[in-house]
Amino acid sequence: GHRDILHPISLEGLSINNPIVGSSPNTGEVSFIAIHRLDDLNRQMTLAKRKQQSVFLDYYADWCTDCVRMKKTTFRNKDVVNTLANFVCLQVDVTDPNDTNLRALKQAYGVFGPPAMLFFNPEGIEIKQHRTYGYRSSEIFLSMVKSI
Repeated sequence: GHRDILHPISLEGLSINNPIVGSSPNTGEVSFIAIHRLDDLNRQMTLAKRKQQSVFLDYYADWCTDCVRMKKTTFRNKDVVNTLANFVCLQVDVTDPNDTNLRALKQAYGVFGPPAMLFFNPEGIEIKQHRTYGYRSSEIFLSMVKSI
């Protein structure tokens, strides 16, 4: 990768225009709702609060090695998939550094970059002690989620 923190690797050849859309639980993966703009995020948070559902918010990027690793391992673990089925799972794709909507999406919760994982209670309040950055194995992730 490059030494520039804002551009750790070249984005050439990456498919940055394809939205991240979660698969159905039948595929054995966590099913994420793709968030592209701040009003999308606010709408989903409001819906979850109305339904009294907890929220898992994941900030992801294709160029983020820890994000890709979690997508291939942690978020395919059947226990993680089953546990997160009780949450509204939202994912903000921050792959494209030129996307003007991303600044507002990161600033909404003071996130500096991926992977960032935030949890919210059914009242829509972030459970700050569970905010985490970086790779989490299935075991560590599960123990964190089950303590919510």
